[in-house]
Amino acid sequence: MDLQHALDAANSARALSLFLFAVFTAWWAQEHRRVAWVWFLGGLFFGPFCGLYLLYLNAQERSGGGLP
Repeated sequence: MDLQHALDAANSARALSLFLFAVFTAWWAQEHRRVAWVWFLGGLFFGPFCGLYLLYLNAQERSGGGLP
């Protein structure tokens, strides 16, 4: 396996994982009455940061703080 093929495989795996993460954040946002496509795009472009922010928002709702 040459270097270019290895880089292409790594980039493909990274793109697939970001896409799956974006789908997961969209689903999670939809389950909590948020706009799913906004969270999909956020998860796609900002990755785990959107997931962490979604966890923060979830914790705020559960503690009775409401939406910020």
